[in-house]
Amino acid sequence: MIKAVLSLIFAVCVSEGALASTVSYEIRHSTQDKSGRLVAEGTKVYSYADIKVTCVQTLCKKTLLLEQGYSVGASIYREPK
Repeated sequence: MIKAVLSLIFAVCVSEGALASTVSYEIRHSTQDKSGRLVAEGTKVYSYADIKVTCVQTLCKKTLLLEQGYSVGASIYREPK
């Protein structure tokens, strides 16, 4: 399956002491037009239970599913002790 190159613009707003967090996002298809074509946008309220965490040795990946099969994630590398 060929996947389109997408850029993800998001802002994370976290309320201190709250159990839920919010992410607002825009997903755009990369085109010759610098702004790109809007594919999806929205706001997702999520808790830590919604984040998929996978750790192997010094690498942890955290992923949050959005809509239409898209996700946002981070890879965290720990330095060896």
